[in-house]
Amino acid sequence: EAISLNGRPLPSVNQIEMHPLVYKKRLDLIEWCKDHNILIQAYGSIFSGSQSYLGHEILVGIAIKYGRSPAQVLLRWAMQHGFQIIPKSAQEERIISNMEVFDFSLETGDMAILDNWEGDLGEYWNPIDEADVDL
Repeated sequence: EAISLNGRPLPSVNQIEMHPLVYKKRLDLIEWCKDHNILIQAYGSIFSGSQSYLGHEILVGIAIKYGRSPAQVLLRWAMQHGFQIIPKSAQEERIISNMEVFDFSLETGDMAILDNWEGDLGEYWNPIDEADVDL
C-alpha cells in the first residue's frame, strides 16, 4: 500500500516465504496481492529442507495418501493456491521429483489441513513483522 500511496507503480511479483506454516499469518498480504494482480513467488516452499517438518505426521500422512513425497505435496499445495514456486536443490533426483507435481491434485480437505497447520521454521527474516521502514 505504501508503494501505491506514494505514486509508485506496484510490482508484478512479491517474493515471500510461503508454505503452510506461515499461510494463515500471510492471508491478508496474499489477498491484497491477489486483489492487485501481484503474483506471489514462494520461497522456502519445502520448509528449507527441515527434516522435523518434512517428517511431521500431518505432512507424511497426506504424502502417503497420494503416493508422493512430502516435498511434492508442499509444492502441489503452493501451486493450487496459485503461488509461483522456486524449489531449490543441487541433487538431480530431487530436481526431477520437484517437477513431478503436475499430475495430481490435493483434495479440498487436505488443502484445509495444510492451510491450518501453523509453525515457525525460524529460518528466514520476516519483512512483514521485522522491517524497520520509515515512510
